[in-house]
Amino acid sequence: MLSIAHSRGRRRRLEWAVLAAVLLALVAWLSPPESLGRANHLVQDAGLRLVSRPPHPDIVLVAIDDPSIAAIGRWPWRRALHAELIARISAQDPRVIGMDVLFNEADLDYPEDDLLLTDAIRRSGRVVLPVLRRGYGPTSNATDLPWPAFAQAAADLGHVHVAPDGDGVVRSLYLREGPAAAPWHHFSMALQCVVQARQAGAAPCPRPPLP
Repeated sequence: MLSIAHSRGRRRRLEWAVLAAVLLALVAWLSPPESLGRANHLVQDAGLRLVSRPPHPDIVLVAIDDPSIAAIGRWPWRRALHAELIARISAQDPRVIGMDVLFNEADLDYPEDDLLLTDAIRRSGRVVLPVLRRGYGPTSNATDLPWPAFAQAAADLGHVHVAPDGDGVVRSLYLREGPAAAPWHHFSMALQCVVQARQAGAAPCPRPPLP
């Protein structure tokens, strides 16, 4: 009798589970795509909060914020100042420097500043500069590169393109983006490559050919 009752209980729970699955499938089928998207975002956000970790204390952010602009002056700053900043940070022997500021043209007002910045990047030997991919998708072709002298002097380049979801939140990124034969790594991967290459005394990080 106990075995029969136990079997009936299991069967009843299975029936309820199947019914719940059918109802969920029916709700999903009847719901508009926007509602499903919002539900998916809620689940994804909850999962990311569960697995997120605090940033490593060795990571230092040098922000260009309102107090900085109030103290130094309006943006854009002269490139000689960026060169001095790189030199000062490099003197502290960091493993890598990620400079997420795109200088894609020559400075016609202060051409000597371009020479100072190029020299600071080359002397540091650990500066990663950004590549901006315009458009969406891993095969988007429009690219904004750093000014050639800066790009040649940099330890590596990495793309900083992000594509937000419909609600304006960025939940994912492309680890590689660009033409399949020569994609750009994400900025964070370029930083990691420079760290590993410097630690191993290896050759510079491979990158797509510059135009």
